[in-house]
Amino acid sequence: MLSKQNIERIFKEKLHKMAGINLIYQYAPFDIALNKIILKQTLRFADPSTFDDPFDCNEHLLDVEMDKEIVKKYLDSPLMKSLDIDKERLVKDIYNPQVVAQQIRNNRTNYKFSCFSSEFKEVLLWSNHADKHAGICVGFDFHFMDEDDFNLYPVDYVDEIERIDGTVDVFKIILYWINTKARKWKHEHEIRAISKAKSTADDYEYITYDKKHIKEIIFGCRVTDDQIKSVFSLIAGSIIDVNEITFKRLFIEKSTFKLREKEIKPIFKNRRSVL
Repeated sequence: MLSKQNIERIFKEKLHKMAGINLIYQYAPFDIALNKIILKQTLRFADPSTFDDPFDCNEHLLDVEMDKEIVKKYLDSPLMKSLDIDKERLVKDIYNPQVVAQQIRNNRTNYKFSCFSSEFKEVLLWSNHADKHAGICVGFDFHFMDEDDFNLYPVDYVDEIERIDGTVDVFKIILYWINTKARKWKHEHEIRAISKAKSTADDYEYITYDKKHIKEIIFGCRVTDDQIKSVFSLIAGSIIDVNEITFKRLFIEKSTFKLREKEIKPIFKNRRSVL
């Protein structure tokens, strides 16, 4: 069982891990990466119900065990005694996994997520999220403790979600739950940006960020030279400071089938660019 001490240790380890990560990367199809993420400086935050993995943030996977002595103490408190409620029904609800799951699900709708990775050369991420290597990966230097609109947490990959002590703070239970995935997804090296939802009715919301956070733009191995030139031209005509960005393109190392990167040095003339 995960106790308060276990949960505190997990979050300390998360902070330590985030402190050691310089850049985080978001993979996207070419047009979305260029027009939405780069030129408009917007990030899409989604409700977890839209995720590919149906077990991701599934409330029925979370098992919270309520301590009987603490529940009794809570029910015998002066405040509870002063309330005109059906205490027998309340006790049944507290120990009912379906009721607990529904309460957690209701809390989950208060948050939306944008997914990043600490790696930019993960083949499966390029295949699944960047249009089969024809997209773009954008590297950011968001500081995990300084962002106003969202917080960053690394995802933990486990074989099973342990039962959680019901005395743990509800907010930390939810954070643990929404940042834990099956080990088979470990290749994603996922970092989650978590934002308080402005509306629980919408599946997606968009948050703008300061252009100074873009540090790398990486082109997939199926992006053409003409596409890359178009990116340089559009960026040259924008407010983005190209001198603060490193440009790379990926290629396949045939002998190993691994992705390798090559830095591109575009030359900008009169705010236009060439390779």
